[in-house]
Amino acid sequence: MPTVETRDVQSLVFSGHGKLPHALAVWLAVRERTAARGALRTLVDEHLSFGLGSDAERPGDVVVQIALSSAGLAALDAPPGELRALDRPFQRGVAEPHRSRALGDVERNDPAKWAWGDREAHALLLIYGLASHDVSVHGDELVDRLAVGWSCIARLPIRLPSDSREPFGFRDGLVRVRVDVGDAGDGEPGVDVLPAGEVLLGHRSAAGIVAPVPALGRNGTYLVVRQLAQDVEDFWRHWKSRGITDEASVWLAAKAVGRWPNGMPVDGSAPGPQPACDDAIALGSLSFRDDPFGDRCPLGAHIRRANPRDGMSIGPERSSAIAAQHRILRRGRVYGSPTPREWLPPSIAADAGRDSIESASDERGLLFMCLCADIARQFEFVQQTWLNNPKLAGLFDEVDPISAGDGIAGDARRFTIPRDPLRRRIDGVQRWVTVRGAGYFLLAGRSALRGLSERGVPPDS
Repeated sequence: MPTVETRDVQSLVFSGHGKLPHALAVWLAVRERTAARGALRTLVDEHLSFGLGSDAERPGDVVVQIALSSAGLAALDAPPGELRALDRPFQRGVAEPHRSRALGDVERNDPAKWAWGDREAHALLLIYGLASHDVSVHGDELVDRLAVGWSCIARLPIRLPSDSREPFGFRDGLVRVRVDVGDAGDGEPGVDVLPAGEVLLGHRSAAGIVAPVPALGRNGTYLVVRQLAQDVEDFWRHWKSRGITDEASVWLAAKAVGRWPNGMPVDGSAPGPQPACDDAIALGSLSFRDDPFGDRCPLGAHIRRANPRDGMSIGPERSSAIAAQHRILRRGRVYGSPTPREWLPPSIAADAGRDSIESASDERGLLFMCLCADIARQFEFVQQTWLNNPKLAGLFDEVDPISAGDGIAGDARRFTIPRDPLRRRIDGVQRWVTVRGAGYFLLAGRSALRGLSERGVPPDS
């Protein structure tokens, strides 16, 4: 098995840069090829961060990463043969018509309505820092330096909330995952270790397969990015209307998500108060082995659909083995103003951190980002086969209640909570998440980026 050359890998693969809570996403387009290559070479040599932990290059108060779309690689005149050897979904882009239908990127999510996409966005620049002002200033400086060959087409400030809550008010980032770089035996409790080939191209996957990779993809990974606007006010308006009490409303929403807002696993067949948070449990490994019918976490709950773990009907061991082939490494952050407290149920508002104090009317949501080595087998499989499937796990006419796409045949807009003796069906489930932009990018390794930036340049230049 090839050794992971950590110092050739962009540091986002090894860390979500959680100690740098503020960030800026900047989408760029190639304006002039030769100048764009020169600017890329300067970025690689002077600004980008590569490596793992204490060996990371240029660690500090600001970290910079860059990912390129297939349109961007073509605009930079990447070798056509190498480009064709990369993942087919990456080559074709996320907005291909049949892909849009499969992902649910139709109707409200139609690519024609997006603010950006991977055809016009040739690159995504990510700048991480300690303070939002510093990130913004550094971003402006980098964009100015890149302007000789690149143009900025969109930008979005993103952040990690101090209370770790996504806009709907649920604690996020509870599933901790890292890439195996040869030290899997040193893993800490509650941290899932993914085989390197589930993230990095050219390495052994969970199925034991090492797929060939061109030089362009060496030490690289695919970065799936989706800007997801969340209608928080309507989300809670719905669950408040279905629950007789504040306690019941929160319990119903928790059943749909699969966890309580504070991150604790959801349980019970009747409404009850949210339990006190115990991080040893909330951050621990979830198992559905003893919950085959969804009496605790419903079969159609968001977290169970997104990763069924050992809970599929084929048996725990086989279920775990299959789920392991569809894992992704999440790197997303929220955007927009904090959620107004008055939109949340009183018990959630009282428990929310200081990020939820302000009232604001602008859009808020998640810049979903994930890393994977096979877009179709990992991200697209999860979205199409698990989240968008109305007949998953013996269900009949319901899709993921939180982040399913639009236009899914057979979606009756309902959610089922198993009960003893009778199940409870919640009708009128809406789509509270709207896609504002999406793209498939390659988070390329240092040697690949340098080779691309120097393509066509005389050796003595």
